[in-house]
Amino acid sequence: MRDLVFISYSHKDRSFFEAFHRNLGPAVSKGLLSVWSDQEIKPGHRWADDIRDALAKARLGLLLVSDHFVNSEFVVSEELRALFTSQDKGELSLFWVPIGAAMIEQVGLDRRQIAPGCDPDHPLRGMPLAKREQVVVTVCRAILDEMGRLPAMTRSDRGTLQQRVSDAVAPKYQLLGEIASGASSIVYKAKAATDDREFVIKTLVGPELESGNAPELRERADIAKKLRHPAYITMYDEFIDRDPYCVVTEFVDGFCLDRFQEVTGALMSPRRIRDVLRDLAEALAEAHDHDYLHEGLMPVNIRMERRSHRPRMSAFRFLNIGPSSGLWGTFLINRATCTYLSPEQFDGCPRSKATDQYALGLIGYELLSGHPIERVSRPADFVHRPEFFARLEDSGDWMARAPALAGVLSRMLRVDPAQRWDSMAEAAEMLERVVVEDSVEAAARRRVLASYSTFQARDRANQLYAGFYRRLFQAMPDVQRLFAGTDMARQYNALNQALKALLDFDAESPATVDAIRAVAVQHRRHGLNDRHVEAFERALLGALEDGGVSAPETLDAWRRILAPGLEQMRGALRGPEPRPVPAELHAP
Repeated sequence: MRDLVFISYSHKDRSFFEAFHRNLGPAVSKGLLSVWSDQEIKPGHRWADDIRDALAKARLGLLLVSDHFVNSEFVVSEELRALFTSQDKGELSLFWVPIGAAMIEQVGLDRRQIAPGCDPDHPLRGMPLAKREQVVVTVCRAILDEMGRLPAMTRSDRGTLQQRVSDAVAPKYQLLGEIASGASSIVYKAKAATDDREFVIKTLVGPELESGNAPELRERADIAKKLRHPAYITMYDEFIDRDPYCVVTEFVDGFCLDRFQEVTGALMSPRRIRDVLRDLAEALAEAHDHDYLHEGLMPVNIRMERRSHRPRMSAFRFLNIGPSSGLWGTFLINRATCTYLSPEQFDGCPRSKATDQYALGLIGYELLSGHPIERVSRPADFVHRPEFFARLEDSGDWMARAPALAGVLSRMLRVDPAQRWDSMAEAAEMLERVVVEDSVEAAARRRVLASYSTFQARDRANQLYAGFYRRLFQAMPDVQRLFAGTDMARQYNALNQALKALLDFDAESPATVDAIRAVAVQHRRHGLNDRHVEAFERALLGALEDGGVSAPETLDAWRRILAPGLEQMRGALRGPEPRPVPAELHAP
């Protein structure tokens, strides 16, 4: 059960740690979450084991960053590396707070999400006390928002509920454990009693789901069974005759859409954005054909398949259009739902099919702009909401990445519902038809990956690698001596891994940066330098030509895509030896 906030800080900044700990105290007292720091490590305990145990329960990591923090051997080499690894695996969210001026780029924090309400150019230590206290409160509210997807249940209550759910779904399903939670649900992984098929069992909790609402739950289940678009998560079974109410769906290995950049380390490409929005629009159009409305479409309600990055959403979140859909539907009123209000909801008008279209437009805006929309975190924020709606309706910098796609979205974001696309089906058709041009970078990458795949598919990889080493050894005889007695078949595999690291490199992705650094560390031990990197590039391009890659535009594409990774390699070869990290922290 992930209900823990992991705080990493330097002991010289203890007063700031205490301020955050104090503001999170009420939620801790209620048993809604736990806070962990190195203060929890008992004398004589193995700190690596304690950190690993804490990370297994952590839902959010909070970093209090200062010059003391980045210069702390323990923090950087142990806690920070472990937190980065867990975040890159999608196991937790990470916020960092600037306590004092620090060389954050030296520890990779310039590529990580800063805490809401914080500015790296204005650290807390230099603020007046009142302003500093307000920032601490803002960050703690953001933490509670992130943790707020947890139902307001204590750890003991949740343990009891899990046993009741297990009893309710037996003997058809066997619970394997809790894997996620939301504001009104807890999610368990399960398997069928007769085979090893995996399922998800969602248990509905909260005051809005009392026993008197069983007819509504039955209606939701009936609706879910009728929605067949591939974007919907298939519902297989339901247990809603008595409390605890449960539904059984397919297991989708993935992550919430709002964490895409955090998990992948990069912005979603315009083509992928178009495909995601088109799939969702087609699924919503099917629901609208049956006169069903989504209860409140938000990025957190959309799951992305980990491998294919296809969007999936629950079919259990729809209701019939009518009095029950009301202004709000039945979703909870909280900061998240208020943030994604449409203009007509803000004005007190009933929700409609056009409301779903606006919600999808907001998701498209966030994906294309690369940053979330302005949050509603307090009642005063509603004052400026009409201005926000008007800004989205106008053209802006967010349209530059893909103007044609942005044009489709801008109509979905009209303040007046009558000016949006006539139907969700029409919006889906426009998303299907819109031409999203590749950027120069994307076109080059597509060309490179196509030629690289050709070598792999035709079993010509060894020919490429043999040609590469022949050319490299001719240009750099000193390198050939390093391979004396080496099994070249194994070396070809190593070269393939290095080449993959270069092709996958993204300066905004900490995982790919680390991969290049790891290759550079190995080569630096043999005294390799910039000259060898240049020889590597010439030998590879020459081997590609020998293998039949003769089109100038394809070779230019290879140069373009390799360049950032090779430059990172040069910098890593010139850089200092990284501080050692205990092996067990590489896979906490």
